[in-house]
Amino acid sequence: MSLTTPLVAPAQAATTAPTARPHRLHVGVVLLSADVALALGLAVIGLLLRLPYLWTIPRFSDETREVLRAIDLLNGGLSGADRLVNVDAYIGGLYLWLLAGLFWLTGVSALTPRLVMAVAGALAVGVTYLLARSLGGRLAGVIAAGLLATSGGQILSNGHLAWSHCLTPTLTTLAIWLLQRAVRQETGRPDARWSMLGSGFTFGLALQTHPATLVLLPGAAMYVLWWGRRWLRTPWPYLAALVFVAAYANVLAYNLMTAGGSLREAATVRERYDHGIVVDTLVYLGNQLTHDLMLLRYLAGAVDTRDGVIAYLLDPTLWIYGALSVVGLISCARRGAPLLLLVTLSSVLVMPYFNQRKYVPISDGRYLMPLLPLAYAGIGALLASAWERGRGVGPLPWRRLAFAVGVVLLVLYPLAPLARYFGQEVAAGRTNTPLLQVIDAVSAARRPDEPVLLDRDLADVKLEGGGTAFRSLRFLLAGVGIDDRSVDGVSDYARKMTPGSTALLVTDARGFGSLARELDGLKSSGMTSSAVVTPPGRDGYGAYRLERAGDAVTPLPPMRDGSWSGENMLGDTRGEGR
Repeated sequence: MSLTTPLVAPAQAATTAPTARPHRLHVGVVLLSADVALALGLAVIGLLLRLPYLWTIPRFSDETREVLRAIDLLNGGLSGADRLVNVDAYIGGLYLWLLAGLFWLTGVSALTPRLVMAVAGALAVGVTYLLARSLGGRLAGVIAAGLLATSGGQILSNGHLAWSHCLTPTLTTLAIWLLQRAVRQETGRPDARWSMLGSGFTFGLALQTHPATLVLLPGAAMYVLWWGRRWLRTPWPYLAALVFVAAYANVLAYNLMTAGGSLREAATVRERYDHGIVVDTLVYLGNQLTHDLMLLRYLAGAVDTRDGVIAYLLDPTLWIYGALSVVGLISCARRGAPLLLLVTLSSVLVMPYFNQRKYVPISDGRYLMPLLPLAYAGIGALLASAWERGRGVGPLPWRRLAFAVGVVLLVLYPLAPLARYFGQEVAAGRTNTPLLQVIDAVSAARRPDEPVLLDRDLADVKLEGGGTAFRSLRFLLAGVGIDDRSVDGVSDYARKMTPGSTALLVTDARGFGSLARELDGLKSSGMTSSAVVTPPGRDGYGAYRLERAGDAVTPLPPMRDGSWSGENMLGDTRGEGR
């Protein structure tokens, strides 16, 4: 139903639908097929826009922990309740199961996780089309999907990072579309009932991907309780609630098996993030300002680095996209479709209370991503309505041409700051290229079954979003089928090496230089070393080959005890929560 005419009030809606005529049913099927095809086409465009720099920018975050855990699940390394949840026990195991299934079908690859997220982000583009299409017609859908397809925030925070949380916006957008589709139809229609059940199931899956989904639910509940209150006289909302619980059942089972393990871990993580801060009015308002500025940036695609907050506030595009979003959401609500506004307000008002520190650009942008499809759907409906009203003004083609050009610029503009961001990261050397290069070189230089060791100091090389070079290399080595061996130190490992055996030691550029002298000291003990991969620059990585002489018996001198790690690649990946 178009927003160009007021929607039927819930209390006045009829309880039964007239029987559809055969030709009308045929026309409906054709239109639905056209919409699905258009949604898929827009999703393909969205995917193409997410492929540049997919595996190199941003640098690997602690997304690698989740991937290593999925590999562990695939290889049978998890048992009991641990198979039901993610690295952080307050996140369900849905994403791990998805990755493990793909690894089982296609083989383990470090390229798979981010490709999965790029596809999920592209699917969100298609679902956004369907959501906006239900509000203002095909033009609204195309505009909204176009805005999400070119959104730098959505491309980076949801398409170029591989956390479970990055699946959330696709699922929440689908759930909101299904819920709106159900409530706006008659209770007796089978497709409306299935939409109600599908919404509950999809919301449950979204909650599995991250508990931040909870901030959206009060708005959705208010929508059902008031605008969908005629549904409350039927069993379908209650069945949808049961389906919601079923979709989240594995997390509930985990908490029964561990006496509330998810709740304990969530409390621990929040305490670590809050640092004992009590959320009073001033703290909440401060969080609100930071939250709203970040939302404005992402609505306008301002993902590039600038000189302070003022530089963003003086950018008129932030206020243009923000104003269009607010007016669009209010306009939808006034015309009988308040769900998007209710869910947005629910998130904007609740999230700052719980979120004390997670406002780092890009990596923490995922907390805001579920709101972008809703805002863009509002903009699409608003502009489509304006276009329709322009038809009644008279034959003024130049106005319509100017309007069309403005819409195209609105859709394409976010690609400009996105390109600047990529350029800034490449110029600063903040890419995964050095990590990928050393993995390629080690794979080429490695002899059959030759052990690979990682410098423990690589754990001090910090990347974005909680990532480290140490964990990233473990993840990449696993992706090419290489395990590292368990040792306490180089000297200890050398004593256990059989005569004539070798091993590769991987370190960063700084460690590569400092280890050269220490490795030379092992020659008298029958251990020789040679550089097989030289770091290409100060941000690069290198590797030495250690080789034990055939008849060496001289004791080896002590050397940086514990400085080399060969911890099992698929060992415990549980670490700090997000």
